[in-house]
Amino acid sequence: MPSKLIKKHPKLASAIGLSALALLGLAGFYWGWFSGEPKYHGRSVTYWVNQIAFSKNYDTRRGPGAFFPGTLATDPALHSVLALRSNAVPTLVGELSSVSEISDNPSLVESFYWLEQKEIPANRQFIGRAFDLHHPSKAAVGLVLIVLGNENSGGIGTVLKAFARAPNDITGTKYPALFIAVKAAYDGFPERRKEITEGLQLALRNPDPNIRHMAILGTYAVPAGFELWKKDLIHLAIDPDERVSTYAIGTLARLRKGDPDVLEVLEQVVRNPRISDEQRTSVLRIIGSFGSDALPALPLLRQMRASPNFGLRSSSSWAISEIENQAKLRGIPIR
Repeated sequence: MPSKLIKKHPKLASAIGLSALALLGLAGFYWGWFSGEPKYHGRSVTYWVNQIAFSKNYDTRRGPGAFFPGTLATDPALHSVLALRSNAVPTLVGELSSVSEISDNPSLVESFYWLEQKEIPANRQFIGRAFDLHHPSKAAVGLVLIVLGNENSGGIGTVLKAFARAPNDITGTKYPALFIAVKAAYDGFPERRKEITEGLQLALRNPDPNIRHMAILGTYAVPAGFELWKKDLIHLAIDPDERVSTYAIGTLARLRKGDPDVLEVLEQVVRNPRISDEQRTSVLRIIGSFGSDALPALPLLRQMRASPNFGLRSSSSWAISEIENQAKLRGIPIR
C-alpha cells in the first residue's frame, strides 16, 4: 500500500526523503551538542560533517556537490571542521572506527564489487554513482581527516588506521568510503597530493596486514601514483596474508595490465603451491585477460593444464585460448 501511494504521488516520496534528511541532521546536531564535541560557531563536528555528507550531496545525480573536484576549496561546512584543527580529530577518528548504521545492507558489498571492476575515470557520474550507493558520512569524515593533514594529527595514515580498526560488520561501507575520501582529497586539494601518495606508500609497508590491506584500497583512488608504489604492490602480491595478496594482485592487474613485471609476479603466484587453488585460479584468469601481452606465460599455462585441480585446469585452458586468439589477431607468432 505505501509503495502504491508513493508511485501515485512522487512528490510525497520527495517530501518524505527531505524530512528524513532534516531529522538526521537535527539528530546529528543534538548528539554533537550534548556529547561535548568541539564546536565551531556553536555547531558540533558531527553537525558540520553531516552538512558535508548530506545537505549538498544526498542526491548527486541531480548536480555536483562538495565531493566533486573544483568545489571543495570553497565548501563552508568543510572549512568549519578544518578550523577546529586537531581538536576535531578524536571525534572524527571515533566515527570512522564505529559501526555503521547501514552495515547490514547487502547491496553495499555488491555495489563495491561493481565499483571495483570499473576503470577509475575522472568523470562526475562515476563519483556520483559511488556516493549514492555508499554511506556518505564515512567518506566525509575521511576527507576531512586527510585534508587536516599530518600536522593536525590527521592525514591519510590516521584514516587508514581508523578504518583498519573498524569492526568487520562495516566492511561493505568502509571500502568505498575510503575510495571516495582519498579521491576527493587528492583531486580537490593539490597541496595534499604528496602527503597522500607518500602516506599510502608508508602504509603499504606497515607490519599490520589490516593497514596494508586498507592502503592497497587507497591506491585505487590515485592511479597517478602507481609508479611510486609499484614495487611495494609487487612485493605484496606474495604477502602471507591472502587478503592483502589478493587485493595487491587485483590492483596490479587493473592499473598495469600487460606490464612484464606484473606478469612475472603473477606467474610466481601460480607456481606457489602454498597459495590456495582458488586464488591461483583467479590469477590464471587475470593472466588470460592480458591477451597477447601474456605470451611469455604460455609454458607455465600449458603445465597447469595437467593440474589435478579442475579449476586450475579449466582456467589455464581458458587463458591459453584468450592469449593465442589475440596473438593471431595481431599477427604475433606463437611458440
